[in-house]
Amino acid sequence: MNKYVVALIIAVLLALTIIFKPAAIALRSVEPSAVLQLISTLFVIALFLERFLDVFLTTWRAAESENMAHEISTLRKQATEKVENSTILNELSVKEKALFAYKKTTRNIALWSGFILSIVIAMVGIRTLFPLIDSASLHQVSVTQQAFFRLADVLITGGLLAGGSDGIHKLAELYRVFLENSKTKVNV
Repeated sequence: MNKYVVALIIAVLLALTIIFKPAAIALRSVEPSAVLQLISTLFVIALFLERFLDVFLTTWRAAESENMAHEISTLRKQATEKVENSTILNELSVKEKALFAYKKTTRNIALWSGFILSIVIAMVGIRTLFPLIDSASLHQVSVTQQAFFRLADVLITGGLLAGGSDGIHKLAELYRVFLENSKTKVNV
């Protein structure tokens, strides 16, 4: 995305902020254990999602990828047995490029499938922002602001889950280190 499109999106969002005048939504006091529980729950869901996508993509795309890899392996053997056969080397290059493209397509399918499924998971009610706010304050804002909040919550949750369990694990580790450092500074 170029910088002009980003600038336009930011300008539109700022204009919407001026037009709708959203009120502040109160955060609730959240215990560290509740945050860790939220992160742990998202981690487990991300693990389930990753496993589902692995099974889904393996049954759909792995056989072709394995066939292509076998053809490449066979061509490599032929290339080493025969001295510099340009026909084999050209065919090998074409097959390697085809395998790379196939794997790239598979990664794109995995990414988009994961993001779409993560959005669906968030749409049914598993959220990251809602547990952190005072729900009564959400009901005191306009219906439009409530809708924007839910949209933001679904998108953030979807992106977090689509990022996978490794990203959530890193987030949990960062939070744990932050808590440990905070306790150390308080005790000093």
